Amino acid sequence: MTLDSTTTPNSGFVVTTERLILRQWRESDREPFARLNADPHVMEFMPNILLKQESDALADRIETHFERHGFGPCAVELRRGGAFVGFIGLNVPSFSAAFTPCVEVGWRLAAKYWNQGLATEGAQAIVGYPPGTRCAVMFCIASPAQSGVES
Repeated sequence: MTLDSTTTPNSGFVVTTERLILRQWRESDREPFARLNADPHVMEFMPNILLKQESDALADRIETHFERHGFGPCAVELRRGGAFVGFIGLNVPSFSAAFTPCVEVGWRLAAKYWNQGLATEGAQAIVGYPPGTRCAVMFCIASPAQSGVES
């Protein structure tokens, strides 16, 4: 993983892996993001698919998260060819639970990019952001209905 040496919370950042670029969002990401969020296969375990305006509202919330915390769910593109893949990143949940406050790692990739190890590759890179940080406790919460789910 490499981190852009000009990184500041206000200027954005770029994390690269062998195959991916994880970065802040661009206006041009909204259309492929809306297609991803409207895909019933991708959204199978989410409450519902998102209409374009709902997807744009989610993108707005992601941008606000970056402004507030200096990190967030990153737009992901392939290093080779630049195709938009989805998002991978860190998020501070807005809900209350026994394990909050916390920072969660999450991802949502277009189905054509599943089963290639991209979510794992990106998540492993982003967990180290910013460089030198360490998580005291890490655990996973998964729904039994999702066991064996592709990502």
